[in-house]
Amino acid sequence: MSGEEPAVEVESVGEYVLDREIGKGSFAQVYRAHHQQPPYQLVAVKSVTRSKLSPKLLENLEGEISILKSMRHTNIVDLRDCIYTNEHIHLIMEYCPGGDLSLYIRKHGDVAPWDGDAALNPLAAAQRTKFPHPEDGGLHDTMVRSFLAQLVSAVRFLRSKDIVHRDIKPQNLLLQIPDDECLASGHPSEIPQIKVADFGFARSLPAASLAKTLCGSPLYMAPEILRYEKYDAKADLWSVGAVLYEMCVGKPPFRAANHVELLRRIEQGGDRIKFPDERSPQSLAKGAARRRLHGEPPRPPAHEIALDIKQLIRRLLKRHPVERMSFDELFMDPVITSVPYCGRAIIKDELAASVHVAQLPPDMLAGPVPAAPPQDPAPAPCVPESDVMDMDVPVKFVPPAVHDAPPPRSAVGFDAPEAAPPTSTSLCAEAKPRTAGHPSALSRAISMASERLFQKGTSPMPSPSPAAGPNDHAEPAPTHSDPVELLDDLRSLAKKAYVLAEFADARFAELSLPPPHDPAYSPAHSSPYSAGGHMQDIAAAESLALYVRALGFLQRGLERIHTYAQHVQSEPHPETRHLAQWFHARFEENYDKSMHARAQCDPSSLNESTKHIDRQIFDKALELARTAALDELEGNKHRPGGWDATPCILAYETASSLLLGLLDPNEERMGLSIHSISTVEKFLQSITKRLRVLSPNPPATAVAVS
Repeated sequence: MSGEEPAVEVESVGEYVLDREIGKGSFAQVYRAHHQQPPYQLVAVKSVTRSKLSPKLLENLEGEISILKSMRHTNIVDLRDCIYTNEHIHLIMEYCPGGDLSLYIRKHGDVAPWDGDAALNPLAAAQRTKFPHPEDGGLHDTMVRSFLAQLVSAVRFLRSKDIVHRDIKPQNLLLQIPDDECLASGHPSEIPQIKVADFGFARSLPAASLAKTLCGSPLYMAPEILRYEKYDAKADLWSVGAVLYEMCVGKPPFRAANHVELLRRIEQGGDRIKFPDERSPQSLAKGAARRRLHGEPPRPPAHEIALDIKQLIRRLLKRHPVERMSFDELFMDPVITSVPYCGRAIIKDELAASVHVAQLPPDMLAGPVPAAPPQDPAPAPCVPESDVMDMDVPVKFVPPAVHDAPPPRSAVGFDAPEAAPPTSTSLCAEAKPRTAGHPSALSRAISMASERLFQKGTSPMPSPSPAAGPNDHAEPAPTHSDPVELLDDLRSLAKKAYVLAEFADARFAELSLPPPHDPAYSPAHSSPYSAGGHMQDIAAAESLALYVRALGFLQRGLERIHTYAQHVQSEPHPETRHLAQWFHARFEENYDKSMHARAQCDPSSLNESTKHIDRQIFDKALELARTAALDELEGNKHRPGGWDATPCILAYETASSLLLGLLDPNEERMGLSIHSISTVEKFLQSITKRLRVLSPNPPATAVAVS
């Protein structure tokens, strides 16, 4: 940043006072700003001039806003608010005072992630002393590994949401002082925290899809993009490799004046990545003679780059995506796993789905309920749904006493997400829903959940075939002592409740509320400067209705467990204990979420907003089934190395679960007509047929619930 501060044309944006301009482009200016009220929180304001935006640029901007609104991660720049005026679109973003990684590399670390002069900052001085950077270029090995681990943490999170950044480069990696969480996890205070920024070229790219758009920065662009070929998320892996190379060496692996010349050099290299410390004595002598001839000073000797780093770079910088290492291989590489700190998703990426909704109980139409202190757990294992809705405090269920089962270390098929602590599934402390990203990514989310399940190394529970026919939705009258039948029933209810609750989380995420620590945060209202108030009311009402329906499925599961516990005499199946605790925890969690959703609702919009939920569920199931069908048709033609049918199967299974939820005979208030039921059964038959073709020997557990 220069010492001369450009003039600020607009003095304030919403509740933020602009301090100075810190960046400028063709269509936008970026300002440092602070909130009007104590503690005067610093933010970055990206002000985009509407009149300069073409339709394509506007689409990119809207995509950036949508993506940033849907997620929060410790290594991704946070979007705090979005303010629309007649002349501008203002993005209120997290402020990173340390500049970007390209500047840090270019100045050999002689910058600091703090405001002010780096030369006068004691932490910056400690950074230079503890991690001196090589004289010939690049960064200290410890810092390279830390920066890479932080970048990979963000990429892993984006991958979980099927988002391709498409413009990963040092200029889009911002630096700031490490926060308390980083320091507590062993992150050195002298190493800056990385934040991935600029999602203008990012897009949601489901696993079955390929893009064919030339965008991003050529120096870090994957060769398949330069060749105008269709590409997938592996394009980001090439960019990660290019950034890693530059962190080690001080310059990009390939340089050229344009993308045509750049592609030619990549192809000529033939996957042979050269490092300065590998140059032969003859090559060094020629280089020294050439520099003397041109009157240039001699170069310092090349520093040694670690072998494991070189191997990782070479596996990432493969010209053909099929030969490039996979995301899972990158995530599990010892270079990454040996770094103590790994970022986390602040708002977890969860499976998003949808199921039908009931007419809302009268209590849910009331205004927000004042919080009450926690009460002791009620002795009753289950409570009627109408009573649940009338309570003012979260219901504290105790799992049925199935012979005093100890807390399980893991629950097969019900493991917690990797991003979440495994010991807690309740959000009582936060009293707010987790949010999810894109509801259209259901098949991907289930695929991820299943991968986590199958990697546990435990024996799956007995389960019915996922290719169950459309008439199998009618549940038989339960017996009291058959553990296999009990487990089957509980799995069915758990899947329905789980996808329903996660869809509610996704709908609630669309409210775009400021983070709770933001000065503009209000429990009952969104920022007055945010657009789409009516749509937010609808999202809040629909999420509330979905949470209520999830509670209904969870209630039925608790009742089944309670009935079983009263009649069984022998030692229960271990997984019955796991399921009892899972249903208890999820009921408590979703009740807390429903209370938070209700606090955001306009009571007048509740009934109107939930009239067409069944249709939305049906449409979502069709969308998933059609995506899977396209994957079937195109997968074998376009995927090098063979087609993996697993995501396709799981997409069909998810669609099937949604339709079975609509047909659930015990949900008396679903309100489907005879014609609607016939239509749902017709599509369920088609999906079941495809599942039987693709998965003649289905796995024991098709859908994992986290």
